[in-house]
Amino acid sequence: MLSTITEKCTIIKSSYYAGEIEKARSIIRDKKDAPILAAVMTTRHDYFVSGDKDFVELDLPTHITARKLVDIIEKE
Repeated sequence: MLSTITEKCTIIKSSYYAGEIEKARSIIRDKKDAPILAAVMTTRHDYFVSGDKDFVELDLPTHITARKLVDIIEKE
């Protein structure tokens, strides 16, 4: 299962999303999570997997769907 998930993951260089960090800070409660949200905001994806409730419970921009890993595993 984990190999299936990691095969679909992408590493994103910070230079790619650096311009979105300030916007992300204005959206997310925990400011240390802003770089993660900025990376998510600048990529195309089916969904964003996180166990952090700030992402899962946050009113994210419409193109971002946050999912808990446990929810994905339960559906497989």
